[in-house]
Amino acid sequence: MTQTLEDIPLISDMPHPVTAWSEFIARASAHGPMFRFLLNGEIALWLNDATLMRALLKAPFSEVGVGPLIKGFESAGGLGFAITVNYSDSWRPRHHVLQRPLSHRGVRELGPLLQDSLRTSIAAWRPSNDFDPDTMMTDLILDALGTTLFSGDHREFIDVIHEFDVERNSAFVMISQDPAYIPSDRPEFAQALGALNAFIYSMIAARRAAPSEDLLSRIVTSALQGDEPMSDQELRDEVVGLIYAGHKTTANTLAFAACILSTHPDVQEALAAQVAGIAGASDFHERWEEAVPLASEIVTETLRLYPVGDLIDRTVVGTFDMNGVVLPEGLPVLFSTWIPHHNPEAFEVPEEFSTSHCPAGRMTDMQKDSYLPFSTGPKVCLGIHLATYEAGLALALLAERWALVSDEDTALSLAHDPLLYARPWPRLSLVAR
Repeated sequence: MTQTLEDIPLISDMPHPVTAWSEFIARASAHGPMFRFLLNGEIALWLNDATLMRALLKAPFSEVGVGPLIKGFESAGGLGFAITVNYSDSWRPRHHVLQRPLSHRGVRELGPLLQDSLRTSIAAWRPSNDFDPDTMMTDLILDALGTTLFSGDHREFIDVIHEFDVERNSAFVMISQDPAYIPSDRPEFAQALGALNAFIYSMIAARRAAPSEDLLSRIVTSALQGDEPMSDQELRDEVVGLIYAGHKTTANTLAFAACILSTHPDVQEALAAQVAGIAGASDFHERWEEAVPLASEIVTETLRLYPVGDLIDRTVVGTFDMNGVVLPEGLPVLFSTWIPHHNPEAFEVPEEFSTSHCPAGRMTDMQKDSYLPFSTGPKVCLGIHLATYEAGLALALLAERWALVSDEDTALSLAHDPLLYARPWPRLSLVAR
């Protein structure tokens, strides 16, 4: 039977899904497959059902477009017209340009660069009783991203990103509550964005003149080989999108994984035992996926427990029939992958960490439908291969030298900016093996 928007319950006193994320999720989970709520005073639709989520994600661009939160991120994150927010005809050729260097094969060709960067950074750590997983993993992945994306020219990049991160996250939270907020009116934001742009444009010019083996060179080369070569502005937008899709998402995932391992010594020792067979190998990057499968399993389960990019939104741009529910033009539709990831019908004891929740190649149909850490449909995350390879390699290399220990075995307190994070992040002990 066809439903209209008016047939769907309205819960008018819901908190904000970004600034009060934990409270919103706790209350939303109790309200059936979908409900209406007020987002900044306007009617929006919230989905709790994985089948409806997938129907929305797979909808054509003629029926759904950029959502209110990611549209704000376009301004707050300086994304410009990156494919993350691009629902136009130019999306497909842009997607094709980025798909080549970010493919399964393309990412593994970056293995030597990633291995050298990660191993060097991890070797520089020192034993500590005050290991901050957020800071350490952010720096670790930022250095790896700079190495792979910009080769040897990335030290300035690290400083620029650190400065812009703070401004971007603050601006995103502001825009999520007030879409009229203009980040560039804040001098500190404008200055940080200007520094980011200046650095990226200089790197694009250098790679156009003399390509190297880094990821930016491959993207520039791929763009030049397309039917419609991309301008510097278009390349800049995609590089910024890649930075923010591949930086804090992976860093937050690794920070959550570090917290998990610190309270699961049995899992951590099993990981170290697998790593021992290839410890110190120069071709570690080629062998770890087969020799250390537990690293990938830990990443998969961490993303189930803590899907860092969990909030997904769209806006109906034409009348959209979502599995028998007719939605009107202009309606914002939102959901969090946290909810299906913690569905007790799909995952036994979903609040507990267990690599048996998402067994490789053996997930049930319900588990497959409920597991959406990288979205699906035309907007599936292009960085899926880079993120999973990089995170798994980082955990394996960490276990090569270090153990993580925590005296606290309590649930993390979670909060949201553009991504899910712990507030506060616990301090861990870092112990040499």
